[in-house]
Amino acid sequence: MADVVSEPKSALNELRAAKSPEKTAESPLQVMEPAPSRAALPPAPRPRSPKRDLAQMPTAVIILFWTLQFIGFSLDRLARAPEGESWSTIQSRVIITALGVLISLVMLKVLRSSASLSFFKRALVAITLAMVAAALHGVINMLVFWTINGPPPGETFSFEAIAPYLPSLIFFFSWVYLAIAIFLLSITYGENLLQQERRIAELVGEADRARLSALRYQLNPHFLFNSLNSAASLVAARRNRDAEAMLENLADFLRSTLQLDAEKEITLRDELALQSLYLEMEQIRFPHRLRVVKEVSEELLDVLVPNLITQPLIENSMKHAVAHSTRRVCLSIIAREVGGKLRISVKDSGGNAGIITGNGLGLGLQNVAKRLKIHFGEEAEFQAGPTADGGFESQMAIPSRRGR
Repeated sequence: MADVVSEPKSALNELRAAKSPEKTAESPLQVMEPAPSRAALPPAPRPRSPKRDLAQMPTAVIILFWTLQFIGFSLDRLARAPEGESWSTIQSRVIITALGVLISLVMLKVLRSSASLSFFKRALVAITLAMVAAALHGVINMLVFWTINGPPPGETFSFEAIAPYLPSLIFFFSWVYLAIAIFLLSITYGENLLQQERRIAELVGEADRARLSALRYQLNPHFLFNSLNSAASLVAARRNRDAEAMLENLADFLRSTLQLDAEKEITLRDELALQSLYLEMEQIRFPHRLRVVKEVSEELLDVLVPNLITQPLIENSMKHAVAHSTRRVCLSIIAREVGGKLRISVKDSGGNAGIITGNGLGLGLQNVAKRLKIHFGEEAEFQAGPTADGGFESQMAIPSRRGR
């Protein structure tokens, strides 16, 4: 565990060096390698889409069903009347089997196109399709067999000769196509439910993204006001050089943070670098009251966190402890990995500012809790409150995932 006790000076010195004539005028944070987002992580093997599987299943079942029908009829004919089986009979049966597959696929297409209808109306459509399909199949079945194999002995090829055979044949295929219609109706209804769930999930995702952006934009004016107010206080105290340094740091901080997407995560390394800029601004304001302790091991620096998630926690300590204390306040930023979760604690010693009282959490801490809830759901933990020694501590726990 690396225990770093720092008065936040190093990043400020780097910024000053970066603004020297020998080097580029850009801040180090501006050229920092972009932090990986969830989309930038190495792609994991993508599971098959349930929607895609369900869309392909009806066609496969239809083909399998009619193939089994063909095999069953052929074996039955071979068992009962092997002398009647010939190449022309098998050829006719293949054509009728293909017809069954084609009619069933048309039924599937029609039922999918009726997705906007109520379930009752779709059921009526399915029954109607089954009856029409049975009649069509029965008629074509007779025409194909009599055309290829010829009519039975003593019969002539005419509608009057075919008609007596149709009722029983259509009755048989009615049950076949009713079974197919019920199956297809169930499948297409399930597809519609999955599509609705996907649309709902997309809408929820859009809402979450909008909420994350709103929470970030709530913090930005709040932080900006506090920083500009601090700079104004330095100017009023005729500490113009310190005010200039604070405004330069503020510009660098805002330039870096405004480029961040509210949805995206950054590494803990980058998060701490951004907060160092903020702490340097506060160090200028309170040079003798702020002591920063960071306890972050090297292996945790690549863990991903929501960007600026620790900003409100640190700002809370600055506002309620450092700003109201006449003694030096120790601000501790501690990160540990426990049970597969990254646990971050921001704690201040309170100085002599007194124990914070009040109802609930302030806006900044509430936003942290909401952002964690949106990002990680029930996997996130957050709590904040006074400590026994008169300070205040905020703690969060999030799933430990590493970026680059």
